[in-house]
Amino acid sequence: LVQEASELDRQGNLEAALAKAQAAHQLRDASDLIKRLKKKERLKSGSAAELAGDWALAASCYETAANLADGTAEKELYTQKATASRSSALKVFGEQLEAQKDWEGAAKAYTQALALKPDPVLEVRRNELLRKSPSRDPYSKYLEDGDKALAEGVALFSRGDRATAA
Repeated sequence: LVQEASELDRQGNLEAALAKAQAAHQLRDASDLIKRLKKKERLKSGSAAELAGDWALAASCYETAANLADGTAEKELYTQKATASRSSALKVFGEQLEAQKDWEGAAKAYTQALALKPDPVLEVRRNELLRKSPSRDPYSKYLEDGDKALAEGVALFSRGDRATAA
């Protein structure tokens, strides 16, 4: 429309050029309005998804809102909400795995959640699961025994699969 208005202006048809320019301006305003309304709809859907505990959907909605944001501060706010929702989704997934006694899987999910959003309580929980995990380092028992002996002031000599206190 802007190009058409320019062409009509060059031809000397000012009334038609002005009408085209006004139509282009209204479309730009409509485009901004549509963008704002889409952002509001995504924020509303994200909030509803949070309330329903659908953290993956909430994160997706907030990411879309961040992409539609007008300013840096607004974009950062919605990005933070998306990150928190992703962290919550991973935490819920970890809880499901933990309920199935998949300690390693739960610990991995919690580790990913912690990478997105630090949580000291979740970190302790993850560490407990790592201790339960059957795929622990085969030498971890020796390390734990050594740490315990050191704390008690006892020398511990380990050879092969045996440990002897002195």
